[in-house]
Amino acid sequence: MAVTQVDARVEQLVRECVLQAQQWQRLHRIVVGFSGGADSTALLAATVRVAKQEFPEILVQALHVNHGLQDAADAWQAHCEAVCTQLSVDLVAVAVTVPSSGNLEANARAARYRAFAEHVDAGTLLLLGHHEHDQTETILYRLFQGRGLLPMRTRGEVGAGRFSRPLLAVAPLDLQRYLAALGLTWIEDDSNRDKRFTRNFLRTEVVPLLGRRWRQLHQALARVVRAQAAVQAALEHEMRQSGNRVPMSRLPGSPDARVAWLRAYLHSRGVYGVTDKALQALSLIHIS
Repeated sequence: MAVTQVDARVEQLVRECVLQAQQWQRLHRIVVGFSGGADSTALLAATVRVAKQEFPEILVQALHVNHGLQDAADAWQAHCEAVCTQLSVDLVAVAVTVPSSGNLEANARAARYRAFAEHVDAGTLLLLGHHEHDQTETILYRLFQGRGLLPMRTRGEVGAGRFSRPLLAVAPLDLQRYLAALGLTWIEDDSNRDKRFTRNFLRTEVVPLLGRRWRQLHQALARVVRAQAAVQAALEHEMRQSGNRVPMSRLPGSPDARVAWLRAYLHSRGVYGVTDKALQALSLIHIS
């Protein structure tokens, strides 16, 4: 079955992502985070096809992180190996240890991103297969945590290279249709239905309920994200005009505005890991 014009949008998004990354650095390698699920399989297939047609000088690899948390973990890795053989792409499989104490979701994510960072060097672009519904879940998750309308970042730095999420505007059904056109299969992680985990609860209970009431839920939130991102980008643009030493007297008057100013200032310099609590403490220096 041929890839339709609609499905070809997946490849176009990957193409645009690579071209944009090349404005930052010359690429010698693209690494695709590959779990074996539909989203990462579609991303890997699209990347292989785009690179073969337009960027033959760039090496494409798949990176599979084996968390060892499920009985089927080794079978999933074997599936990934089979898909990579089908696509004629190298697979790097990395086993990680995930601490069982604390937040298992967060621990697994931290272990996964450490593995990503260790395998991304200068001139490497890491592609991650998060899609439109992942973005919705992230926005709601962070909103309910009281962290504001913070979406997934579309791009940024990881290790010595950069990462990008080219499929954030694509619905999962479109990715599955794209895979069907290519004759590719994917795995389903049964643990994604375990409602003890917050993201799974949002995915299986909250988002479908909201979607039945607001049919354009994902598209509406995407518009909010674009508007929020535009305001943030404009603010960070202004912040980049400031030097690296700014007197605290330049901060806004209200505590909330000071925190927002400090966060935008740090983001304009690629610093994302500072907590609200730390920024609130820093902002108090201005009025002490």
